[in-house]
Amino acid sequence: VFVAYHAGSGLERRPKTGLAHLVEHLMFCGSEHSPESYFLALERAGASSINAHVREDYTGYFATVPAGALDLVLWMESERMAWTVGTLDLRKLEAQREVVRNELIQRENEPYGTAARLLAERPHREAHPYSHPLNGLVEDLDNLSLDDVRGWLAMYHGAGNATLVIAGDVEPERAIDMARRYFEDVPSGPLVKPLRSPLADDPERVRIAADCRAAQVRLYRAWNVPPLDAVECAALELACELLAGGGPSRLG
Repeated sequence: VFVAYHAGSGLERRPKTGLAHLVEHLMFCGSEHSPESYFLALERAGASSINAHVREDYTGYFATVPAGALDLVLWMESERMAWTVGTLDLRKLEAQREVVRNELIQRENEPYGTAARLLAERPHREAHPYSHPLNGLVEDLDNLSLDDVRGWLAMYHGAGNATLVIAGDVEPERAIDMARRYFEDVPSGPLVKPLRSPLADDPERVRIAADCRAAQVRLYRAWNVPPLDAVECAALELACELLAGGGPSRLG
């Protein structure tokens, strides 16, 4: 079961980056009718994988469970879609802020850990939606308030701004009926227009040498290309696989 909310890091602005990432963490901290950790509840249901991730244009939550637990998982996803806001408080916010802070610090301290920030910042001007890393910046974390989190949920986490995917040992008609049963009463929320991000607007070639706390030198080359829904994207992905898709590739 995969639920994607069409709200990612591209909707953030300095000095409040990391809001999508912080909300992602808080969405696992329980809802009004399922107050315990979602990790614990899903593990008891037999989940073999549970996680979430933030991308520039969406935030995705997924769980792989036995087919017999599909009812439970759909209920839990609809539950936290509709009933998370009322459970949020400063205690939860501060606890997850520190978890996110430690994650960001750890990632930047890993070998090549500063590359993600450089690859976001250097090709884009600060006003561009993609000019900061997906998971935010440590220095912006303390700018995020409980009102910011509640506002993000109210604006972007309604049923009208989400996509549900069910894959596995279930008949499609039954899956659709089950989804309708659990989600049809969830408020739609505001209908958010898709973010149309322009290409990076700095055409200059930029060369950067950075100390990434690594024993070996690594070379990154980045090009600005059309978006994922452009007709050229499939050809670009194929070219990437041919050049760097693992062992059999040209550069593998």
